[in-house]
Amino acid sequence: MLLAVRDGRSRQSMVSTDSCIVKPIPAEAQARGKVMWFDEFADTIFVAKAGTIFFNRVVAALMGREPDYAAADKAEAEELPPVLAYIEEQLSDGREWLVGDGLTLADLALAAPFKNLEYAEAKVDWDAYPKTRAYSERMLERESFAGLRAMDKAFLDRS
Repeated sequence: MLLAVRDGRSRQSMVSTDSCIVKPIPAEAQARGKVMWFDEFADTIFVAKAGTIFFNRVVAALMGREPDYAAADKAEAEELPPVLAYIEEQLSDGREWLVGDGLTLADLALAAPFKNLEYAEAKVDWDAYPKTRAYSERMLERESFAGLRAMDKAFLDRS
């Protein structure tokens, strides 16, 4: 599932399958630092919050474990909104990408948790985060995610 695509090497390989390639990690120091920050933010903050929802609403049952719906509900109501608000703030100037003028590792790092929230049927007040919603939809529509979405769908349809 997309949740498993967390390490930078995997995300970098996804960049190379897109038709408009930019450097996934810019050489310029400030841009590089921002990319590294968003990669870390995605791995340690966004995935943690979205993962609680996704694990308890999707994965636990697939593993034969008892889901903790209260933990998922709490993460959805209390922990996820500040994360989405932060992403919204980063996109508030109307930019298309998190860092620079094109796709970077920062964008790929944030994309997978959005799909997992969708799989978990998370109740997100997208009206509060319109730029984040547009960004997530744009990212997940990319060609580089098509194969992963197809694998996820096949897996979930079998379950």
